[in-house]
Amino acid sequence: MADGATDALDLITMTCLQFGDRVAVEHPTYPPLLDLLEAMGTRVVPFDLDDDGADVSSFSAAINADVRAVFIQPRAQIPTGARLTAERAERLAGVLREKDLIVVEFDLGAATSATPLVTIGAQAPKLTIHIRAYSESHGPDLRLAAIGGPAPLMEPLIRRRHLGQGWTSRLLQRLLLDLLTHPAPRKQVEKARGEYAERRRALMSELAGHGVHVGGKDGIVAWVPVENEAAALMMLSSNGIGVAPGRPYLVRPDAEPHLAVTVGLLPTSEAPETAAVLARAAKPWVPGSIH
Repeated sequence: MADGATDALDLITMTCLQFGDRVAVEHPTYPPLLDLLEAMGTRVVPFDLDDDGADVSSFSAAINADVRAVFIQPRAQIPTGARLTAERAERLAGVLREKDLIVVEFDLGAATSATPLVTIGAQAPKLTIHIRAYSESHGPDLRLAAIGGPAPLMEPLIRRRHLGQGWTSRLLQRLLLDLLTHPAPRKQVEKARGEYAERRRALMSELAGHGVHVGGKDGIVAWVPVENEAAALMMLSSNGIGVAPGRPYLVRPDAEPHLAVTVGLLPTSEAPETAAVLARAAKPWVPGSIH
């Protein structure tokens, strides 16, 4: 156990990577991962995504760039909402065959994800370390994430963990176990999963009606394309809507501008009004927009 997903990523990067290592990552991806890799002095090699996960040709090019590790979100990918399909996982595993590297899967959405988990670890178990986070589903204050993998990969992590924190609170672990196994909290998480999926669907549908098409099938974040990030942020702020700039998520700085919108916080009843404002911010030429 680790003190949350970012702590797990930190443990893995400082144990398994060295200064100058090449590391393959999704483009775009989880900003704290990019910060950790930069702090380690690694060289990031991006690969592209579509709704079914990593693009095979882009993934293959990144893997063949002599990378030491690859980091993947298997579902509810932050920020795009992509999820890995079984067919795509099999093709990616084929690219990894005979490679000497580590695959780090970090499942941030976990129990709140609308799609089932598909893991490359089923195809390449000897290469894969899997992180399961519980902050979204059971509360950020628990600060818990589980790390699993084959013994040769896990043993160095355990030894390094003992040099620092030593262990994660057993009290919190027992609390999480109760939440995972008792009927009442299980039903509450299931209800939240359904509500998050409906909130995402509602906003995506409304945005599409305004001509703003957002990809992704899962997760509580929508990756909304805009013409000008700074202008869109300013307009949304003036309308009382807070979103995250897309730039911190980008590996390639010349990528098209986007905003990261947390749809999990948006009730379906507010989707039409919010989508209308988002559409005006995304495309200032939309009729009736504020210039």
